[in-house]
Amino acid sequence: MKRITLLALSLWAAHTGAQEMSRGEYVARAGDCMACHTAADGAPLAGGLKFATPLGDIYSTNITPDKTHGIGSYNYDEFARAMREGIAKDGHHLYPAMPYPSYAKMSDDDLRALYDYLINEVKPQATANRESDIPWPLSIRWPLGIWNSLFVDDKPFTPR
Repeated sequence: MKRITLLALSLWAAHTGAQEMSRGEYVARAGDCMACHTAADGAPLAGGLKFATPLGDIYSTNITPDKTHGIGSYNYDEFARAMREGIAKDGHHLYPAMPYPSYAKMSDDDLRALYDYLINEVKPQATANRESDIPWPLSIRWPLGIWNSLFVDDKPFTPR
């Protein structure tokens, strides 16, 4: 009897928790934003996770709503451009370690929900972004625009 009660309570708790989760939080969890944008000893979504590449190390960015270090000053269109085209608010190209070609496939509704979640539900963290360790001239980012035009399919997913 104890097992049945425990199972029933677990299912109820899981169901109740799922009902309280916003669509944006669901999208963030499904997209696994936390995995890349949270360093081992860092605050959630405050960036700093190191990615070793053959060209040098790059670090994930702060995607909390902090206006100085995070995305708190991004409007929705700037956020959508970063997510779909890999171009930050200030116009620099993001490294393709950020899987913007995949996020380009997201529906407008899901992307808007994700933005609303990150801006309104996540706690701001004043954690500065860390520059990459990629040496010059390999650190020049404008060639990423050429790479994007050749290899990125940024058309949204259309179900059959």
